[in-house]
Order: sequence, then structure tokens, then C-alpha cells
Amino acid sequence: MTEWADIKRRVFSDETTFHSIEKTCDLLRELDEKFEKGCGKSGFLLGMLVGPGVVVGSNEVKKLLGDRGTHKVQYFSKAFPLVLRDAEDGDVESMQYLSLYYQNGDPPLDAPDLEKAKHWDAQAATGRRR
Repeated sequence: MTEWADIKRRVFSDETTFHSIEKTCDLLRELDEKFEKGCGKSGFLLGMLVGPGVVVGSNEVKKLLGDRGTHKVQYFSKAFPLVLRDAEDGDVESMQYLSLYYQNGDPPLDAPDLEKAKHWDAQAATGRRR
């Protein structure tokens, strides 16, 4: 399993990740490190994981993720050009994340753009660039 596949498994599939403050902190640290090295997908996941209304994990984990919510806009905004670059270079997962940006209107976007979301969904489905 690749390092990125392991991170995604812990975010999306390992139900114990968010029940342990230590596991959660380890995951956040790894995502932060990858994001600082230019991995837009890590920044996107950080934006998705933090903020008010976090529903996963123990109360301690919810507080940690909620307290980091002040960084949500920064994560999404800084990650967007990196995700766009990778999607344009053919990375299918980045295409999927870009579609989510456009569906939700996440920062730095001002509003959803469903036509662009459909475009990136179609690109991801075929594994093709623009």
C-alpha cells in the first residue's frame, strides 16, 4: 500500500482513527507535512476534516478538529491551485476533488459551478485531462 493510499484509508475507512486523539494528531501532522510539500489533495482533505460541526470521533477529537476550523478557508484556498494543477496533469483523484470544489463552491470559489463540476466528473470518469 502506498503512503497516500494508507492516509486515505485512515481518513475514510479506519473507524478507529478519529476515536484516538493520538491517531488523529498523527494523521493531521502527516497531512500538514504533505500539504507543505505541495500536495493539494492533502490540503483538500484537511479542509474537509476541520471546522465547526465535525461529526466524527470522540469529543476530544471533535474539539481538536473544530478548533482547527479557523484554518478551513486557508486549507481550501491554498490547495485549490495545487489540485487544479494535478487534475490538469491527469491525476484522476485530483479531478474528483476539483469536482467537489465546484459542486460545493468551497474557497477560493465564491459559489458552486455545476457545469465545471460536471466537466471534472466526466474527466475523472474517463481518466482524461481536459
